[in-house]
Amino acid sequence: MGVEAKAELVIDDSNGVTLTFPDISDIAEIAEGVAVDAPDGTYVIAHNDGAMTLVVMGGVVMSATMEAPAEAEAAATELEADTQAALTAIVEEVVALKGNYASVVAEMADLKKSLKHDVETPAAAASANKNVPQFKMIG
Repeated sequence: MGVEAKAELVIDDSNGVTLTFPDISDIAEIAEGVAVDAPDGTYVIAHNDGAMTLVVMGGVVMSATMEAPAEAEAAATELEADTQAALTAIVEEVVALKGNYASVVAEMADLKKSLKHDVETPAAAASANKNVPQFKMIG
């Protein structure tokens, strides 16, 4: 009879965007140059061996890259270690700054106390000079 089955692969990416490949029927056939009905952009498709990253431009797959789960896990672990190291460094810096701040506050308090004791009041100066005659100008 004249009915011909048309190959078509329909798959969702990791963000739920539906990609339609009108000329292929298996995910293993996705490669550069394959037609796809999807907006221009980058898509990540789960694959039984890991994840496939596709770059689509003008309705054509421009790049198809497979990433094995071990590579993705290693990259995630490295990123987590780098993030943890950066956070640790920031915490150490904040603790050091708090220590410096406390030290400066204590030093300022000591300076303030020493200034209060070093300054003579007029009454104290007069009592220290009791035996010194005082002269007044009259007239």
